[in-house]
Amino acid sequence: SSGINAEWPLRPGMMPLSNVEQLWRDYSTFEQNVNEIIAKKLLEERSRDYQNARRVAKDYEATTRGLIRGAPALPPQNNGDERAQIEKRKKYRLRLCVDTTA
Repeated sequence: SSGINAEWPLRPGMMPLSNVEQLWRDYSTFEQNVNEIIAKKLLEERSRDYQNARRVAKDYEATTRGLIRGAPALPPQNNGDERAQIEKRKKYRLRLCVDTTA
């Protein structure tokens, strides 16, 4: 196939988390345009990596949904919104710890 294979992310940690499905569609189209016969084999080989990256992206999205990343560091007010953000940040940090040890 082409040189894109060398650049295609091989590990989930290298995969951009946004637009995983679009990246896969673009990659599939590219490989099929280069060589349809080889494309089928290459796509089968990479399918597991794609499924894993897709799972990680969806999990990351679910973990960070509602998390206000740009919130200024202020003294605690101990209100409901703040407690909700603290819980979301705890889940996010826990997810980071789990992902880096896997």
